[in-house]
Amino acid sequence: MADKLHPEIAGIEKQLKQHLEEFFVCVYPEDHLESHGIEHHRRVWSYACDLIAMKADPELFTASFLKNIIIACYLHDIGLAEDHGFNHGLTGRRKCSEFLSSRNLDPQEFTSGMEAIEYHDNKDYNKQHSGNKVLHILSLADDLDAYGYTGIYRYTDIYLRRNIGFADLGKLVRKNAAGRYARFISETDLPGDYKLIQETRYRVLDDFFACYEQEVSSYKFSGNEPAGCCGIVQTVLFSIKSRENVKFLNILHEYSNDDTISWYLKGYRYEIKD
Repeated sequence: MADKLHPEIAGIEKQLKQHLEEFFVCVYPEDHLESHGIEHHRRVWSYACDLIAMKADPELFTASFLKNIIIACYLHDIGLAEDHGFNHGLTGRRKCSEFLSSRNLDPQEFTSGMEAIEYHDNKDYNKQHSGNKVLHILSLADDLDAYGYTGIYRYTDIYLRRNIGFADLGKLVRKNAAGRYARFISETDLPGDYKLIQETRYRVLDDFFACYEQEVSSYKFSGNEPAGCCGIVQTVLFSIKSRENVKFLNILHEYSNDDTISWYLKGYRYEIKD
């Protein structure tokens, strides 16, 4: 990700980032759905900044667009505080309206951002909102955070909470991620080396769940010694069921004597810069 922000982006960030983060943490409890908490939204904003900087579209550097995109990046999953389902974007749109009201901002100036929040989880990528560039950049940035070691955790956490069974988990993740990746590589105005970096991260995710699919039929999720790719999924389940709200990273450490879990822990910590 870029170390230095474009001046126009930096100016908008200075205006809104702190207020958005303060609003987010007030609405979204720290120990709630950790995989989609404030750190996820910070990463999505960073990916969006990278994408904007790489694209040669003057509209993406206007104050209007940048205000809408930073709000969309920071509030797109805030609805998960109340709704873990596929309609959390609608709840997020309502929360966005509350944020705008709290800052005395005119909702009419943020229609593209609110639409992006509402429809960002539509991974069918239909043409209904194809003219909304805020939604386009938000969707790409959100997809990028679904790859790699981070993506393994994000997918597993939300899918288990949506009651996806162990037998179906790998297949459904791979199908969803393949659609996201196909959309990303169809972007013709992104540098080849950047696409190659993201392809590597996508392969980490896809290879992991391919391995998971091979293991799942014989794995006992009721055991107390997680191991292999299924064991990583099991540690996510442990974090969901933890009554003490033990963080996922801490649970991983407990079982890092397993080679696969140790491999994953190293990669995950590198991605989140822990």
